[in-house]
Amino acid sequence: MQTASMQYPINAFIPANQFAEYLLVAVPAPELHDKILFEQQVFDQQYQQRNQGKAKLHIEVAGFQAKEEMEPTLLRWMHRIFSSQQAFSVPLSNYSGIPADSIYLRVPSSQPFQQLGQALEPLNDYIKTCDCPSIRVNLKPNLPIARKLNADTYLKAMMDYSSRSFHEIFEVRELVLLRRKHLFDPYTQVNKFVLQPA
Repeated sequence: MQTASMQYPINAFIPANQFAEYLLVAVPAPELHDKILFEQQVFDQQYQQRNQGKAKLHIEVAGFQAKEEMEPTLLRWMHRIFSSQQAFSVPLSNYSGIPADSIYLRVPSSQPFQQLGQALEPLNDYIKTCDCPSIRVNLKPNLPIARKLNADTYLKAMMDYSSRSFHEIFEVRELVLLRRKHLFDPYTQVNKFVLQPA
């Protein structure tokens, strides 16, 4: 299984034409969602980013490519895997960034996401037997506030946000599977997997 420990989003690769692209994400609870949405709106207003790349309100857990006819089997595997996984909490602690690209909320520990990656190994084996690329597990999780920043905006924003503080707990109670058929298509939700209470 590949790991996306590089600094770019795990969905940055271009899927082959015969594959659909899938993204497994953790979505914040409504109360935290509203706080993060407010942070995005403040950034948009301050840096006039409304027409730029809109950051999604989720943490990317893993990404993979698969043939669409594999989807029913993929969903059965994932239901089986996640039905035994417990919900967990991760802190969101202050801001960081990817140069000339994005500003994000930091996730200090990737351990829970590594464990999810290990749980996905059987699914990865199945995907590879179908001649599809390995699952890419995100080992540097974060929650973006703004994406697709030009170099000047990034530098100004990073100078500002490096002195700001943000501390919240992200309760990961469910995972959501998203899909798109082409690189420039929007993602649509395929399924939701509820984790066991901790």
